[in-house]
Amino acid sequence: MWFSKKDEYRLLENLSYLQKTKLVEIHLIKKVNCIPNMASFCNKLTFCQQLIFLELNLKDNQINAPDIQSLSNLLKRFTNLQKIGLSLKRNKIDAQCIKFLVEAFQNCKNLSDITLKLSQNSRLDKKALQNLSQGLAKCTNLTRLYLQFKNNRLFNDNLLEEFSQGIQKCKNLQSFNIQLNSTQITFAGLEKLTFFLQQCLLLESLEIGSENNIQSEQSCKLLAVNLGQLSKLKNLKINFGYCLISQENLEDLAREFRNLQNLTYLNLNLLRCRRTIDAQGVFNLFSYLLDCLELQQLDLNFQESIIGDMTIDSQLISFSKLKTLNLNLQDNNHRGKIENFFKVLENMQNLENLNLNLSINSQTNCLSSDALMELGLVLKRLQHLKDLSLQLNNNFISSKDFNNLLYQLSECFKLRSLHLGLNGVPLNTKYYFEAFNQIKNCANLQHQSLQDDSIIISNKGDNRENSQNILQILKNIKNKFLSPIMQIMQIKKHIQLLKQKSNKKVR
Repeated sequence: MWFSKKDEYRLLENLSYLQKTKLVEIHLIKKVNCIPNMASFCNKLTFCQQLIFLELNLKDNQINAPDIQSLSNLLKRFTNLQKIGLSLKRNKIDAQCIKFLVEAFQNCKNLSDITLKLSQNSRLDKKALQNLSQGLAKCTNLTRLYLQFKNNRLFNDNLLEEFSQGIQKCKNLQSFNIQLNSTQITFAGLEKLTFFLQQCLLLESLEIGSENNIQSEQSCKLLAVNLGQLSKLKNLKINFGYCLISQENLEDLAREFRNLQNLTYLNLNLLRCRRTIDAQGVFNLFSYLLDCLELQQLDLNFQESIIGDMTIDSQLISFSKLKTLNLNLQDNNHRGKIENFFKVLENMQNLENLNLNLSINSQTNCLSSDALMELGLVLKRLQHLKDLSLQLNNNFISSKDFNNLLYQLSECFKLRSLHLGLNGVPLNTKYYFEAFNQIKNCANLQHQSLQDDSIIISNKGDNRENSQNILQILKNIKNKFLSPIMQIMQIKKHIQLLKQKSNKKVR
């Protein structure tokens, strides 16, 4: 059962019909208190005796200690509760509130999954974090924990250390996600966190959000070493977007990643890291990850972070089990050498899913003809490639180069899904027609989408016949390969644009 703010509070007046309901999700969100009486609200939920999953979104409701006490008393009734999600952003949560909450969590003996969002609660202090970690440690069946402390500039390394000392006692913890974006956390605080997490011997999944935190040069060697000690990890996600991450930082982290022998998924976000990383740092990351023999999915975001020649000795890079690669190289000052980097992909012979972002905002970083040629040749050699998303927005690509690229893609015989981002790319209609004519050779293609704000038709060599030919090709592709939804969303606007341009030429 799900309620939202649109349903208004009065719809919760009588919930007696929910006696046998096992899942309840309620969203009551306003900039002012939309819950006149928390005790009364909680009483209305007492009918849900069989509840095993409860999600309450109560952000922006000026909730304080008496309100949380009422909520705590309610939760203690749900002895069968296994999963709970509470969003208490921008309220008046303090140490006493946290104490009430964890007392309720401890009473729910089957509770194994907790999501608690406490962002922008300025009253969270040392005592509150102690209460939280010590209370969670007594939830003996807790296996998954998600905590959010984002956008709280009072949250610092000392508070994180207080919390970490208690969380190490969660012996059954298997999945831990902590979001600390836009706080005062530095590498020192994260070192303490990862040190204490080593006591959680069953931990398999870890996500740390530390975006927009580290703004000065710092060493992360201890953090890297601590991460390398979490030997059971299968999934690791770290967000250092908008931080000052140096070449040395990246190499320290990469060096320890290789100790994670069970790692199957790695996500590293280095968005806008002040362009402090060069090709050698990227090369070292790939080289160390080769020791992660079970790695199947790799997500790397280097947008606006890399500078310099992208030359890499691709012969040393080979991932035998990697099936999914999401690589964001948008807006990097690669100085025209990015074709050397594409050769790294060629050795990922088992790759099935590739999302490659090569979009730009500055014309000085346009992909060269050589780069596009190399990219096409590399993609053609990925014999297991099934899903491809290629973002080329704002690159000045000649129609001939684009035609050659799609010709190479037409030989990806297992390709079933293709998405091309071509916003701001000028293409001559004649070659546009020839290029898309090649796609019909992909016998397994089921989904195709074109992200293009406009089809720019050159005056040279264009006529009404060419426009109609392209129109027919797009119709053929639509009829043969695309699902109904994709037909409507992706092809309709292209057909309309081509019709308009064709009609103008006739006039």
